Amino acid sequence: RLVCDRSKVASVLELIRRRACEGITVNDVASAMGVSRRVTEKHFRMVTNKSILQEILDRRFEEVFELLRNPNLKIGAIAGMSGFSSEIALRKIFRERMGCSMKDWREWQCQIS
Repeated sequence: RLVCDRSKVASVLELIRRRACEGITVNDVASAMGVSRRVTEKHFRMVTNKSILQEILDRRFEEVFELLRNPNLKIGAIAGMSGFSSEIALRKIFRERMGCSMKDWREWQCQIS
């Protein structure tokens, strides 16, 4: 039976919130929690109902959406600013997640603003 320390998970959530856009990884999170990656994932999923990677990506996407709202910021620069390894990686996962390109999403946001 797994006993979960919610305060550790809360501190890990804060770590992810602060460092997701700096390129933090699941292994970094497990290290910060002081237990194996597998145990960290189990504890995290127990409390949040999602994986650590999902949480990291969610936080990065919050930043991507914020950055896309700035029409003066080039789309190519957003990947590095939001913690993605490359522009190609961001473009791919953005399309998978949102069903459109970042350019299309930005144009749609401009129309509704």
